Amino acid sequence: MARATQCKSNLRQIGIALLSYTSEHGAFPLYGRIASASEPNGAKWYDDIMPQLPQGWHNGVYRCPTYRDYWVGGLELSTLDQRPDGRNVYISNGSYAYNCGSRDSTYQSLYGLAGNSLRWMSPITIEPAAVRESEVQSPSDMIAVGDSLSRSYHAGMDFLSRNLYMNSIRVDDLIEASQRHRGRLHTMFADGHVEANTLKKLFFDTDDASLRRWHIDNEPHAELFKKN
Repeated sequence: MARATQCKSNLRQIGIALLSYTSEHGAFPLYGRIASASEPNGAKWYDDIMPQLPQGWHNGVYRCPTYRDYWVGGLELSTLDQRPDGRNVYISNGSYAYNCGSRDSTYQSLYGLAGNSLRWMSPITIEPAAVRESEVQSPSDMIAVGDSLSRSYHAGMDFLSRNLYMNSIRVDDLIEASQRHRGRLHTMFADGHVEANTLKKLFFDTDDASLRRWHIDNEPHAELFKKN
């Protein structure tokens, strides 16, 4: 219970920093930015809120006391598999993850806070279109940041995505994540409040209320979960 309380406190502080960034910039942070002259190592969503939380991705509020997998920060894997057009952003690994929305059958993630278009492949590719604060129709019902999945190939990836193929994941791959907080994952919403939800409620329930909270327009977008 003490570890769960600490995790919730971490997410509330991350929420304060996220809302501060959003208020100042009028938009939510992108999942990531590619390398540039001003940012030779690129940047990730947590880099943008670090002025308010300067402890670093591996420390302090970014570290859930129940997380047992490994940390990879920023673009430490950026020497691998470069795209010819340079539009690649690599996964980081750690305690917490950012809502990238729902993934369709082509691996395109849509309607999340992390950007208006994000393609989940290796490497991840993004278009530089940040979600404006005004686009989020129901902040209290919009997932922002939560406990990362932390088993097998999920090993603490720093993005969350609701998708058609979650049901194909082996149950064993979710054991560690489901045991982090007595069978629940902590989730912080775009208004800053924190909830504890089961994996089933977050990733497997297909009622409209469960799907809406992944999407900035607060619509279920059931069409994304239909096979071609």
